[in-house]
Amino acid sequence: MQLCKKLEVGMLLLALFYLFSPLVSVSKTCFFQGVKAGDMIFILVFCLLFVWSWRFAKKESLVFKLSGIDVLLLVCGLYIIVLYLFSWEQLDREVLLMHVACGLLYIAVRILGIQQMRLVFWIFLFLLLWQLWYGIACQTQYFYPGRGMRLVHGSFLNTGMWSCFVACVGIILCGEMTLVSSRVAKMFCGLGVFLIVYLLFMGNSRAAWLGFAVGGGYLFYKETDSLRRLKKWGILLLFSGVLLGAGMGTWHKVNSALGRLLIWKISGQMCYEHPWGTGLNGFQHNYMAYQENYFVGGGNEVERMLADETLYAFNDFLRIGVEQGIFGLLFIVVLLYLVFRRNKMGGCCTKEIHVIRGVLLAWLVFSLFSYPSSQLQTKAICIVFIGMLSSSLPGMLEINGKWLGVLTGIVGILFCCQAVWPYREAVRNWENCLANRHVLAEEVDVRYRPLMNSSFFLANCSLLLNQSGEHVKALEVADRGVCLYHSYGCCVEKGIAMENLGCYDAAEVVWIQAGNLIPNRFRPLYLRMEMKYKLGDMKQVEDLIDSLSCKKIKVRSPELLFMLERVKLIEQEIKTKCQ
Repeated sequence: MQLCKKLEVGMLLLALFYLFSPLVSVSKTCFFQGVKAGDMIFILVFCLLFVWSWRFAKKESLVFKLSGIDVLLLVCGLYIIVLYLFSWEQLDREVLLMHVACGLLYIAVRILGIQQMRLVFWIFLFLLLWQLWYGIACQTQYFYPGRGMRLVHGSFLNTGMWSCFVACVGIILCGEMTLVSSRVAKMFCGLGVFLIVYLLFMGNSRAAWLGFAVGGGYLFYKETDSLRRLKKWGILLLFSGVLLGAGMGTWHKVNSALGRLLIWKISGQMCYEHPWGTGLNGFQHNYMAYQENYFVGGGNEVERMLADETLYAFNDFLRIGVEQGIFGLLFIVVLLYLVFRRNKMGGCCTKEIHVIRGVLLAWLVFSLFSYPSSQLQTKAICIVFIGMLSSSLPGMLEINGKWLGVLTGIVGILFCCQAVWPYREAVRNWENCLANRHVLAEEVDVRYRPLMNSSFFLANCSLLLNQSGEHVKALEVADRGVCLYHSYGCCVEKGIAMENLGCYDAAEVVWIQAGNLIPNRFRPLYLRMEMKYKLGDMKQVEDLIDSLSCKKIKVRSPELLFMLERVKLIEQEIKTKCQ
């Protein structure tokens, strides 16, 4: 292998090892996605510049051939840049960093080429074992499997995203069983598949089960070309198994299924009213407002109990329809056609390509019921395998890599200085703030500016400001969260700030809005009751106590138990005064 090629392989290894490593995980920072995306941008910009400089110094070829997938993604990238320009003032910087990191990762994979496909497969197998070791050691509280394994999720956001990763690696293992020739290697791959099935069972993600079944079925279909009769029976059994699994999964977690149906129903209304899209991150900006209108106009009791502060559409295609409209969905349809069409233009079509398509198929099935494209690590899986598949296709256009390297270097360095570094500094300052449980009002607009479009930051910052007695600034921050996201948490904190500033009627209006956003929550009614009790309006207090007594309890949290005890105490005091 040439030295330059070794450098390119090392570059991708470094990026993948860091991306899927537990070094930065959701348990170590609140802004896990943005921090890891920013670090990936630093790593990839440095590596790309180094490789391009080395090629230029050695006078090696810097001409790159673009496949149909490359051209489509380039057009899609330009479209997303236009969307950025229209939503820049409201855009969460975490979303921006994730898009840039994924774009650079795709370029890195395309530079590597098709020759190192098997190496990438084995990298993912190693990364699975690394994540599993970390999960067992740090998340089960027992350093051996079998106890608390349902808690394992590695460095991923939750067990659902972990199960998506496990399912994709499981497809790779199934493919490796057909690629290796040694019986010992086949035996180890078979044992690995059994481990995958066990981890999927413990992960308890129906979407991952279906994805693994469909991806594995695709591999079975491709590996039985000479056994047509077996293929027909295999497809029939697979289809029956998928339907049976979907039915059993829905029965097993019926509330989860009904909750998704509620989200899809409201998201469908958003697509209908905004056929051209609502802009990047538009789902989070608009969903809660639509949910509020939905429950104000109706909604049954089951839906009211299942409602929550929703950040994800639990269907990536639906989310793309909401945010990017008809054009976004059209890009997806064309991309799927280019990925799965039978290539007749001279590109290679090997067993490795079947494995890649099986992984992508499993990922796509998972994305029908979850949100892998909203998480950096699971989205990167799709990016890596699409990049490898694109490397196997014939080129349509040629570009001079020298100018691409210069452009990447200039834009990358400027972006790191103007976006990545300020974001990391703001996150570090905020982590210190959370540790001390105190924030200074005069520092909010200066030290935390890159976080001012984050729903998590706005809700928690207004909470800390209220606790510190900075009610004027808390009102300003919470109002921004209400305007940008119609956030339930910001509505609650906005009402608390208004109450402390003496705006009692306005506080009640905001808390009524919070109650409409998530009808099953007790806190808006409780805060209204406490305010009316302080003001001496006992008639309103009695009405609110009756409303609280009639509400069904979804989760018995310590905060809820405290509120219910306080309600009983106030009710007894009112009865004592009446007697």
